[in-house]
Amino acid sequence: MDVTEVDAAYAYCERLTHHRAGNFRYGIRLLPRPDRRALCAVYAYAREIDDLADGGLDTDAKHRELSRMRQQLTNLGAHPDPVCVALGDATRRCPIPLEAFGELIDGVEMDVDGTTYSTFDDLYLYCDRVAGSVGRLCVGVFPPSSNPDAARLASTLWIGMQLTNILRDIAEDAEAGRVYLPREDLRTFVPDMSSPPISFRSGPGFDALVRFEAERALRFYTEGLRLLPYLCRRSAACLGTMAGVYLRMLIRIADEPSQLLDHRITVPAWEKLEIAVRTMAGLPRAVVRCFTVSDPPSIAAARREGASAVSDDVMLSSTAFNVGIALCGVFWTVAYVLIIRRASADGTYGMPVVALCANLSWEAISSFTQPPPGFLGPVPFVWLFIDLVIAWQALRYGPGQFPRTSARIFYGMFGLTLVMALTMTFQLNRAFMAYYNDHWGLYAGFAAALMMATLFLFMLYNRASTAGQSVPIAVCMLLGNFCAGAAWLAYPPPGIVASTFQESLVAGTLGLNALYATVLWRHGRPDGHAHAATSAPEMSHAKDEL
Repeated sequence: MDVTEVDAAYAYCERLTHHRAGNFRYGIRLLPRPDRRALCAVYAYAREIDDLADGGLDTDAKHRELSRMRQQLTNLGAHPDPVCVALGDATRRCPIPLEAFGELIDGVEMDVDGTTYSTFDDLYLYCDRVAGSVGRLCVGVFPPSSNPDAARLASTLWIGMQLTNILRDIAEDAEAGRVYLPREDLRTFVPDMSSPPISFRSGPGFDALVRFEAERALRFYTEGLRLLPYLCRRSAACLGTMAGVYLRMLIRIADEPSQLLDHRITVPAWEKLEIAVRTMAGLPRAVVRCFTVSDPPSIAAARREGASAVSDDVMLSSTAFNVGIALCGVFWTVAYVLIIRRASADGTYGMPVVALCANLSWEAISSFTQPPPGFLGPVPFVWLFIDLVIAWQALRYGPGQFPRTSARIFYGMFGLTLVMALTMTFQLNRAFMAYYNDHWGLYAGFAAALMMATLFLFMLYNRASTAGQSVPIAVCMLLGNFCAGAAWLAYPPPGIVASTFQESLVAGTLGLNALYATVLWRHGRPDGHAHAATSAPEMSHAKDEL
């Protein structure tokens, strides 16, 4: 076949993918051109099959068209359709398992026939046909993997994404008379909504149902993502981006299930781009450690006792955690205000420079790239604004406390420290997300808090006075970290991985905070005034704070 005709066919498939694959195209763009064109051809053919199920034809006509597409696969070269031309060329270049398209058609026929699902085993068969088959097709496009389970793992990952789709479209499908969730789960969690015609309503039972299904989906991601280390870097980035977008969506669904009944949950384009950048930078090989998910006892209780058990437990845990984090925000906000007032009164700055730069970095990341969900979202913005005031004090009073260094050099060192802190904090935050599934920034936040607790002690020692510091500041820091640490240890957010490192961070931070408050009390008055004014020779030691 003419090269120009084949190129035109691939171009058509790429345009179709760009316009129709809203969640997949960001990952597909990361592939080398030959693999990208082949995967676009696969997507285009799968899209045509899927569109038949959702089209306006009657049931018999849909079955005839699906049979035609099944027969078409036996001799793609005989059909001038651009999708067939591109797919035929792709199958000559890559070991694409065309039989997987037949399995996809089997799944779509289940949709056409209006199949319902009594158990999860029934739903699994459907998901394996309509989604697992696409995973197997993708493995055929990617360079050969050394893992003999590559096709199974890819299928598992795509089933997780399909379960996410089912949750995302739960209200829309119910209005159209289609319910994919197993009837056994409906009877367990929402018995009053389990009989046709099904119409979902917001409430504890619905929230528990969605969270249960989300945890189930997450287990498929956990297993499927184990494929990534066996793929080449760009194939892993492609697959990691696709899964990352759906994982971001799944997390939002589990955070607030009731929003499914109000609007369609999507991931903004800029977030999809951010996920693509992260995966291309190397996250795919680390993300396999993200999701160590166990079956919470509350889920087993819900199986036995109905929706109320899991609902009450989830609501209590979430509320307790939010209260702890909110109290942390209050105490730390008070501590920051006291730092500003004390430093202003003493003509100095009240936070070690390195700690200040790390704090600014963590709060900038928490504000703009990883904000906490719900009502806690504005907290990092408030802290960032207050820290900018503390930074202004450091820039104003800092040069005077480093007599051996010119102001220009001090400002340059401050800027360099801030850039280094921002870079390191971003990398650490990304690593904690990868290894511990920490989308709250708790590991990074407590790592910063541990460093700050250490540097506050050094600042007190090097200044040889309590200038810019006070016992109330130290107590507020201690109480703030205690509330956050207790909430994290006792009521961790769903999905975050517990570890001895977590316990060490909390214990180390609280221990150093308590030591700092004790030393301040012993060496200064509770209001923060030193027994003796800080002298110039003593302030010359302040260089060690950097």
